Amino acid sequence: MARLRGEPQKPPAFQLYVKAWLSSTLGMPRDVKGAYIDLLCWSWDNGPLPNSPAWRARVLGTDLKETARIWAALRPKFVRLPQGWINARLEAQRAEITAYQTKAKSAAEARWHGSDSNQASIEHASSTCSNDAQTMPENTSQASPEHMLNGCTPSPSPSVDRTNRPRKRPVNRPLFKTYAAIAKRAFAEAPTSDLSTVSDYAKDLCANQNHDYDAEILGRALRAVEHTRRRTGTERAQRRNQDAEPEPDLEARPFGDPETRVFLACPKCQHAWEAARILPGAWWGKGITPESIARICYCPSCYAAPPMSVAAAPEEDPPCLAK
Repeated sequence: MARLRGEPQKPPAFQLYVKAWLSSTLGMPRDVKGAYIDLLCWSWDNGPLPNSPAWRARVLGTDLKETARIWAALRPKFVRLPQGWINARLEAQRAEITAYQTKAKSAAEARWHGSDSNQASIEHASSTCSNDAQTMPENTSQASPEHMLNGCTPSPSPSVDRTNRPRKRPVNRPLFKTYAAIAKRAFAEAPTSDLSTVSDYAKDLCANQNHDYDAEILGRALRAVEHTRRRTGTERAQRRNQDAEPEPDLEARPFGDPETRVFLACPKCQHAWEAARILPGAWWGKGITPESIARICYCPSCYAAPPMSVAAAPEEDPPCLAK
């Protein structure tokens, strides 16, 4: 059935909570479960179930006797109202979804009304500007400042006074590069990294190279080089810290010196073998013990599952392990 214009759209689906469904239908026969979900779907799409055995038999596709048996098992899941039978959990979901749709619709209407008010304010501003333009005299050369101030609408945004802000003297790029090279050499050759000392050294460099000395440009070059050196030094220190190897755990003790050989024995076939050999320099402290090795090793003879038992080292190595 087509939805009429202005009629609210029905929610097309409801949420089926798995745990709630399994707990509420535990022990139900499969035909009763199928009838239950069919009635829930019909109620979600059409409303309360009619109180008519013939209608239930027609919807479920069974005879009246079979329908009476199924309805007797499903009747506690529904509540009787004058309009028919409803499921309380299903109607709670319907009310929640309807409230969400109403809230979303109200928010959309508020946005639309807000855009209308913005458009109205824009039109009002345009009309105000046009009225101000009409009130200005035709001969603007004879217009007085008082008339121009009275005829124009002042701007609500505050003006920023930039007249007292100091302005830097523009410097061409090659000249600044020259002073920057002098500043780099001064930082590299000066006895200390103090800015005043480096500045005096850079001044002497300018005199030795017969270069014109400009205190403002040289000061800007010195500050730029100092900032670059500080930033580069910080980045290098961070890279050194990242690339540095982690310090060994001083509380950890070596597994064996010069090496540790772990022998295991199968409790089923009594087969003994060397399961692991820890070389010098391996560190204890991460749960590596003979017992932990025995818990993960299988017997190579009878393929018995772990755990194995830790065995003592043999007096002589077998031929396959002899050096």
